[in-house]
Amino acid sequence: MTSLDDFIRKTAANYLQSVVFVDDKIYVHQSPQDNENIIPNSFSGLKSQYTDETASTEKNNAGHEEENSSVKHDNAIEGSEVFHPRDLMESFARYGIVCALYEPRKGFKSDPTSDLFCLCERADVVILDWDLHTDDGDGVSALLAELIKKSAAALPHHVRLCALYTDRPNLHQIMDRLLEKLTQQGCPVDVIEEKLQLISGATRISIFGKPHTAGRPPEDKPYEVEEADLADTVISEFASLHHGLMPAFALHGLASVRRNTKRLMDRFDAKLDGAFLLHRALVLDDRDAFDELPDLLSDEILAVLEDTRLNRETVSKIASAAIEQLPIVKAGRTWTNSAGKALDCDPIFRELLLGGETKFRASLKKSNQEKELGKGGFRGITAQLLKDFDEKLNSGESWAERLAALFCNRTQYGDDGRKLSFGTVVRHKNNEESPWEYSVCLMPICDSQRLTEPWNFPFWRLKADAKSGNVGKRNGIVIIDPENNTQCLAAGGKIRGMLWQQKFIPSQGGTVVAKRNDNRFRFDVQGMIIEWVAELKPLHAQRIAAHMGTEATRIGLVESEWLRLFCDR
Repeated sequence: MTSLDDFIRKTAANYLQSVVFVDDKIYVHQSPQDNENIIPNSFSGLKSQYTDETASTEKNNAGHEEENSSVKHDNAIEGSEVFHPRDLMESFARYGIVCALYEPRKGFKSDPTSDLFCLCERADVVILDWDLHTDDGDGVSALLAELIKKSAAALPHHVRLCALYTDRPNLHQIMDRLLEKLTQQGCPVDVIEEKLQLISGATRISIFGKPHTAGRPPEDKPYEVEEADLADTVISEFASLHHGLMPAFALHGLASVRRNTKRLMDRFDAKLDGAFLLHRALVLDDRDAFDELPDLLSDEILAVLEDTRLNRETVSKIASAAIEQLPIVKAGRTWTNSAGKALDCDPIFRELLLGGETKFRASLKKSNQEKELGKGGFRGITAQLLKDFDEKLNSGESWAERLAALFCNRTQYGDDGRKLSFGTVVRHKNNEESPWEYSVCLMPICDSQRLTEPWNFPFWRLKADAKSGNVGKRNGIVIIDPENNTQCLAAGGKIRGMLWQQKFIPSQGGTVVAKRNDNRFRFDVQGMIIEWVAELKPLHAQRIAAHMGTEATRIGLVESEWLRLFCDR
């Protein structure tokens, strides 16, 4: 296991907090010799909540203790230990993970309004028995289909791990039946045969067998998991969903926030209510202080992330492991040495990733490519060499552009209409046949709300020349358009050619809102087609505004050209 793999697994264990285990025999199969049952006989006071079938079983057990001592799984091997959910709970308890037990009643429902669905939707991991009340997987299949559909409709980025844990002998047969059921429910499913896994959207379903099951085929034996080992297996499966440097660090950050939830809540003490309401009253004519609370909370979350960051030694080990595993593809341009012979540039590129400019320059010098880096280091690098770097990481699309978009844009997690404000990137054209152009809104935030009449909003045009190698001063951004394509844009130029205005009618809330149409958000304006595309992070928008301010305050004077040229060198 590499340093990266170890980090991902530990992070997954720290992140996971809740597991739901669903089985129809949790309260039935108990050995009377075990005096530490998690559901003791005194618990029978809740018998009124059980099904008639369970109540009948308990009555028979009370009068036939000797017979009860031989109760086993339907498919258990004679003489093997009886399954006990306590072992399963303790396996998760060792990691500080809460494992909730749920025994569905006969004829249970699995629609989005059911108790079972609501419980499973909230859990980090869901573990299900396949055959609930001898229904041959019908109930579990229906539940999984509803969870998959809800995830696709409301939470398309939410990764969910579900596991089937069953004493049915043939596990491959279960996978085939589940695949058939999910397909009938309209859920697109991919099969990973070598792992007994099904993937549908962001949901992964793994199939495991309870041990000591009679008649299990030899090819299914590797998928058996002891109750005491189930937590380790589930954590490993969850870690595999987030394998990679960036997913692991995101999970590490979320785990840090989860562990510090109480401390975060203490910072927002109820005793501050009066002071906050006073602050709100004092600024109410200008803005509503409730709009400031997200920033206040995010600053505290940022403090948690910064205080739980990894040390340099750990980061170095993780990065080295990630670089070693990183797939490198061939760039379109062939690198050659001083003799014109083609070079294997993969090791040179990995040297760059490991050691930055110093190691990379040394490698380039050996291959007579140093001229492409320039005397200014990476500040003087050629556009072609940057394109080579991008191509070597490219697996069909530019992930360097995707990362740039992550740096530039504020992610939109809500499905509501999009507001027009400072930093909003729009695309616009005069008619349906014209090509799209892009601009960024420079209306100050305070001037874009509490509007009572139509108002002109200023925009700065963006050019699609961010990667052209132009030596002019520009501020680059990357956005992702409604078609999920990246657009590399640059904000530069002079006010006379870049600044324009458009009048908008505010909504009842006093802001200009774009209405949703499929996956697009369009503003209601006359004479133009304008769509909301992205929201820049504040500092990226401020940089563009600062450029415009510099252009507006630029001083034109007559001076010695000889001296100006010297000073510009």
